[in-house]
Order: sequence, then structure tokens, then C-alpha cells
Amino acid sequence: MKQMWYVTILVITISLSALIHYSYGEITSIDTGWGSRGIGVNPTTDKIYVTGSVTSNISVIDGVTNTITNSIHLGSNSLFSNTGAARVDVNPITNIIYVTDRLNNHVTAINGSTNTIIANIAVQSNPWGISVNPSTNRIYVTNLLSNSVSVIDGSTNNVISNIQVQNGPWGIIVNPTTNLVYVANSLSNSISIIDGTKNSVIGNIPLDGGPWGITVNPLTNLIYVSHWGAGTISVINGTDNQIIASIPTDAGSWGIVTNPLTNKIYQTSEQTGEIFEIDGNTNTVVNQFKSGISARDIAINPITDKIYVSSLFSSNLEIIDVPSSGNNSTLPLDNLNQTLGNLATPPNTIKITPKQLSNIIGNSTLLKMSPEQLAQMLRRILL
Repeated sequence: MKQMWYVTILVITISLSALIHYSYGEITSIDTGWGSRGIGVNPTTDKIYVTGSVTSNISVIDGVTNTITNSIHLGSNSLFSNTGAARVDVNPITNIIYVTDRLNNHVTAINGSTNTIIANIAVQSNPWGISVNPSTNRIYVTNLLSNSVSVIDGSTNNVISNIQVQNGPWGIIVNPTTNLVYVANSLSNSISIIDGTKNSVIGNIPLDGGPWGITVNPLTNLIYVSHWGAGTISVINGTDNQIIASIPTDAGSWGIVTNPLTNKIYQTSEQTGEIFEIDGNTNTVVNQFKSGISARDIAINPITDKIYVSSLFSSNLEIIDVPSSGNNSTLPLDNLNQTLGNLATPPNTIKITPKQLSNIIGNSTLLKMSPEQLAQMLRRILL
């Protein structure tokens, strides 16, 4: 009986976090220093971490106030905008932030509670992309010049494996549900698939057009690849590794991220500054707008649905607050059964387990939602 109540409460909690939006709201700019590049988000703490490739600082941003609350110096001596601090990712369960440093060939681990560096982990040559699997506490790093992926054990901060992939590994993403890692090889025009259990490559998918950025929706098991040269997004079915769609956007695009809870994908174009919103149900562009900067990296808080966009060629971080379609009224308890009873199962239902939710938003996130928003999300997320 207790387990039944736990699942019921969890369903409601899950539903609170995913909102459907139809238009874009206010864009806020924050000065994070010249050459902002990588962005990491911790949905549990609502903290955002932005790398400064020129200053070698990490700006810590409060997601509620949109202000910088701390600056962490990495100790690098970066002289050019294409060296030093590169990409960042966060384990929302351990609250550890990981930053690749291309100049010093290491990954810096930062304690998110104290904003202090706890380790510099030596990897191979020119570490660039990084992705954390919160389920296994493993961190995966692409080494651009070594054509390899380093695997770090988050419990010891030691490298436990270096895996050879194809040429020019750039973007990387791990699906915490399947424990498969996907690497965008920009020079080989391919995607390498790594088994996270065996730490070995189990396949390569040919993809022309300069695959750079890559993301995954762990709830639908679809992988999205951003092509710099071709100006498209390839959609790969993670079940059989088949390409199921090619979505036209802009050439010069590579930043890409997904919100698993809304099943929306966002891509940036560094050449035009455009941001494309893709509906994961239809694999079509449903919105696009100017960011105001040369948009490079992009990240999202799946709880607040705020989008964060960086630019290597300016000091601005753009924060895009996507407005909800409902109101902020509370849900009376006596209306809950009626709300649940009126829901019909849609054709595009997303299924999610407690473990999957924890991997996306952490273990201790509190959420709020209006009756209309609750009804919308319970139509799309079922256990």
C-alpha cells in the first residue's frame, strides 16, 4: 500500500515539472566574461555553470534571480579563446560539476556545495566534450586529438578506461537508461556507440555533414545529432540505431539539447544566432527566433524550462524564460480525482520510472504547477 501511494505521489511530482509552451518570453543577458562556451545545469539546486574560455573562470548563476553568485578560477593560463576551459556537465545526484580543460589536458571536478575544486583529473589530448551518467556515476570525455573517450569513475575521480573511437570526437552524450554513450566524430562523419558496462565500442553509424553536437532523450530513446556542415538534425532510434528523420535547420549549427519532460529539442546556429525548437513527437521545427548573439552552446533546466545560450564571441549568456500556457493557481485537493479521471491516454505517451526521473532532475527537487498544467502533463507522462 505504501508503495502504491509512493508511485501515485511520484506521478504527480513528475507531472509538475514538464510544461508545454507555445511562445517565447523575455530574454535576459548576463555578463559572464568574454568567451563563454560550455554550460552545465543542476536542476536540483537550480544553479547554472558557465565556462569562460579566456578567463578560465566558472561563473555560478542562481537560476531564480538570474545573477552571478560566485566565480571559480580554474588556475589555467589561457591565452587564446580556443584554449582552456571548454565544456561542463553536472551530476545532479552528487552535486559535482565537471569541466574539460583543453589547455591542460585534464578535467576539473568542483564541489557544488562549496564551489571549490576537489580534483584535476588527467585525461588524454585536448579534452572537449563531456557527459555524466548520474545512474552509474561515470563521466565520459572526448579527447579531440587522441581520438578517444576517457571514462572517469566519479566516486574516486580516477580514469578507469580510454576508449579509441573514430576521428575528431567532438560532442558526447550518455543515455542513463540504456547506459549507452554516443560520440559525434566530426572528422570521420560518424557516431560511435559505446557500451557503458563494457567500456567498448559496439558500433558506428555513418553520418555525413559534419556531426558536432549530440543529445538524447532517455525517455523516448531517441538521439539527436547536429550537423555543422549540412545544416540538419539527424534523429536516431536508439533501439536499432537506424536514422528515422532528418530535420532541416541552418548550416553552422551544433549546440543542441533536449528537455525529456516536454519532448522538445533546441538547437543553436552559431552563424546566424537562430535558435530552433523541434517537437520530438513530429520531428519538425515548430519555432525559431534570434538569440541576439552568435549562439554556440545551449543548455536547459528541465524543471523551470529556462534555456541558457552562450557565445564564444561575446561576454553575454542569454537566458530565455519560456512562459507556461497555464496559470499559477494551486490545485485544490477535492479536484484531484476529477482531474485524474478526465485524462485520456494519448498516442504520444512518455513513460518514466523513478530512476529515470532522478537521473534527469536529481533526488530532491520540489515542484509546483497549476491544475491546467497538471492535466496537460498527466496526459503525457504515465508510469
